[in-house]
Amino acid sequence: MSALSRSRFILLAISCLVTSIAICLIVASLFSVSFRTVDVPYLSGKKYFGLFRYCWEPYLMGPTNQIHSVNPAQSTCYLRSMVPDQGQLYRPGLNFPGQQNSNEVMYEFEKTTLILVVCSMCLGLMSICFALCTLFSEICALAHSALVLASMICAASGFGVYTYHNEQPDLLGENDKGFMLLYHYGWAYYYLGIAALLLLAAFLISVFAASVFFYHKRQQHLASSHNVKRTTIKL
Repeated sequence: MSALSRSRFILLAISCLVTSIAICLIVASLFSVSFRTVDVPYLSGKKYFGLFRYCWEPYLMGPTNQIHSVNPAQSTCYLRSMVPDQGQLYRPGLNFPGQQNSNEVMYEFEKTTLILVVCSMCLGLMSICFALCTLFSEICALAHSALVLASMICAASGFGVYTYHNEQPDLLGENDKGFMLLYHYGWAYYYLGIAALLLLAAFLISVFAASVFFYHKRQQHLASSHNVKRTTIKL
């Protein structure tokens, strides 16, 4: 195996590895409930918003009634479309009427982000499959690069859509019973941004790998043409 051929496989393997790491981050952010969070002091707990899941965690209180941390053991999680009313959510077991907070239901931009994240994950997986197929077809090298680029665009678009709408004045927080509660980005949000950057790096590496691949094919073609000419002259 020539040096160019080895370089092509090494670059392709690196591109697939970086893409795989990005896909893992995308999957983690997709199923996370930590795209944005908000502390609710008067209810002694914290809200977690994912793309399609919602969780409520009460605080752990110390001996002096000071807040130490949230209590995951008493957390309650729901799909964003199935969040119960506030009375049953924050005071389970008590039978009094509550009203569902509109901020706990999925916004349209969150549905858009969810679709883009799923598309990015699927395209990234397909790009890895096409990378394996480069052993049999040179067209798959271009398909791998194109799919990594499409996956990166979807991830970056989802990150951009979520950021843009969350920075709007009416979505910076919520006014609940006179309390102004400000939202904070969670780790899943940053995971998605990092995944988009990793996919960009994987795309650049895959383009370089494809260039090496086609340069190697051209060198082989020129070498075979040269051998044919030498054989013809000898005859």
